[in-house]
Amino acid sequence: MFLQVILSGIVVGGIYALVALGFVVVYRSVTMFNFAQTEYYTLGGMLFATFLARYQLPLVLAVLLTMVVAALVGILSERLAFRRLLLLGARPANLIIVSLALAVVLRSVILLIWGTDARQVPTLGNNPIEIAGLLVTPQQIFILGSTLLVVALLHLFMHRTRLGLALRATASNRTMAGLMGVPLTSMLALSFALSAGIGALGGILVAPILLAQYSMGQAILVKAFAAAILGGLSNVQGVIVGGLIIGLAENLAGAYLSSAYKDVVAFAVLLGVLALRPSGILGGRTEEKV
Repeated sequence: MFLQVILSGIVVGGIYALVALGFVVVYRSVTMFNFAQTEYYTLGGMLFATFLARYQLPLVLAVLLTMVVAALVGILSERLAFRRLLLLGARPANLIIVSLALAVVLRSVILLIWGTDARQVPTLGNNPIEIAGLLVTPQQIFILGSTLLVVALLHLFMHRTRLGLALRATASNRTMAGLMGVPLTSMLALSFALSAGIGALGGILVAPILLAQYSMGQAILVKAFAAAILGGLSNVQGVIVGGLIIGLAENLAGAYLSSAYKDVVAFAVLLGVLALRPSGILGGRTEEKV
């Protein structure tokens, strides 16, 4: 029982971490929080359901096409809502207000297109597999595997490619990066495309379990943001740790206390950790050579 609860917490935490990665990608690139991130998550779930049910696309093609469309929406969001403000060095409060407004607009567009009806998405299989005494479904394996793969690829991209280094340089000092020849507008578009694509993948993974519906992003917003803060916004690996802590805390509380305490315990853990370490578990003021 205990190990099964731990497994469920790890799976849920993986989803929180995946969506939180979208927050971190934008923050590390342009030092702002985009609270419309979870609407890309919702868009991913709805598009994925549509591609599978209405157009009957193969699974892999549906996943790739969903992430591409979400990335294009992310680029459009950056171009219309944020670019001018970012290039002019707008105050953080203004950027937060714009991101909240963008979230409302995207949610309204999703509601107009798909309506309020929830859409069922087929899973990879409902028959659990026994591994070391634990019952694991193929969907859970897919969630964990996808999360680990995205984390690994994102880490390699940010630290081993010229584009990744340019993104980090833009976040560190946008003016200096521009003087050194970094195309700032392209970096802005790339950061939002990455964050939207990653967020959409979260929606793809969750839709077969919780159904795809226009309001699914609202439920995960605070917890994904908490995972990003808890792990430390400067560290991709820290976000994974933060997501797992939130997922484990709420699942253990739900199993051994009451489901009413799931959110309370998760955020109590967040407050406790940040009281002791404000920069997050793996965050810190470290200087990086880019």
